[in-house]
Amino acid sequence: MKVTIVTPGTPTYPLRIFYGPGVTPGSFTATMNATSIASLFHPVPGTSEVVQVPLAAGKNTLKVSIKGTAGSHSGTDQDALIFNN
Repeated sequence: MKVTIVTPGTPTYPLRIFYGPGVTPGSFTATMNATSIASLFHPVPGTSEVVQVPLAAGKNTLKVSIKGTAGSHSGTDQDALIFNN
């Protein structure tokens, strides 16, 4: 888990996310502090985007997950980032 410290009071953070060529877009989930923010993301296989993720005061935990395949293997990628604001 990575911790990013931002200037107190920062309302959003520009997050660059990369989607592998084998991702299943409909399986994507994203939560910030247990609230879904998946609608801010637009997963398309083999692309990337910058998403302005909203931040509250204090500790913010972003969790993202997506399913996909690579060759004959399938799996789920899950990541978490913590922002101290």
